[in-house]
Amino acid sequence: MKNTILELKDIVKAFPGVLALNRLKFDLKSGEVHAICGENGAGKSTLMKVVCGVHKPDQGEMYVNGVPKTFSSPLEAYRSGVSIIFQETSLFEEMTVLDNIFLGHEIMKRKAGLKMIDYAAMRK
Repeated sequence: MKNTILELKDIVKAFPGVLALNRLKFDLKSGEVHAICGENGAGKSTLMKVVCGVHKPDQGEMYVNGVPKTFSSPLEAYRSGVSIIFQETSLFEEMTVLDNIFLGHEIMKRKAGLKMIDYAAMRK
């Protein structure tokens, strides 16, 4: 049985005049990949911003690896192992997809006293 790494329970997020998320439930198990699809205004971006710490939910609970979490910033979410890959496939066209995904968060190693990007670790 796969571990649930992200679980959202009854997430509510409202903005003035708009109920963006209404008792949303979602779980992500280890090894799964999900695509979030829907019409304009369906709440896709709001959901992603709640998950990665841009917005706090008005109600509901979020669990990361079974631990209750509320993130006050994207950096806090990232430090807890939560990050989002947005729909833009390439921020910088001259860079590889791998480099774009890890931009600013590269995994480093030391070799011969020099700090270098560990591409093998990033490919895992």
